[in-house]
Amino acid sequence: MKNKQKVIFLTWASWVGKTTIINELKKSYQNIDNIIFSSFDDEENIPEEKEVMEKWWSWEKWQKETSEIYIKNRIEENKEAVLLILDRQANLDFIEKWFEKINYKNYKIILVTCSIDEMKRRLEKRKQPELFNEDMKNWIKFLEKQAKEKWIKILDTSNINLK
Repeated sequence: MKNKQKVIFLTWASWVGKTTIINELKKSYQNIDNIIFSSFDDEENIPEEKEVMEKWWSWEKWQKETSEIYIKNRIEENKEAVLLILDRQANLDFIEKWFEKINYKNYKIILVTCSIDEMKRRLEKRKQPELFNEDMKNWIKFLEKQAKEKWIKILDTSNINLK
């Protein structure tokens, strides 16, 4: 597949500022044709845990399968776009494999993250402290480790004032 279109794939752990970044980019580039923003969370229905376990047996398998379809479909649907900005919370290995599977070379992955302390502060501010748990802390550490090993750009939003 000849890739004249550039794809930027933003991925993250929850509550790190991805939505703020996407919204600011959309405002900045709203009058420019051929730049498409596509968010998995805006377009896809995230199933209840029961459905995930019945159909896919794990969140990881659900993430892997649904995100592969998401990437392929968005690229196909937006062939005329010069720049396609996708976002989805996903394992970095999966993202690379999806692009490799469709033989797509013109992409860049950026991990959006923040410090563990900042995530805790943000969740407390949003009155959702229960979401700050060991699973989420481990997910951030896992993604950051993957990004460093793969030389993937890390955008740390710890010192950015999110609205």
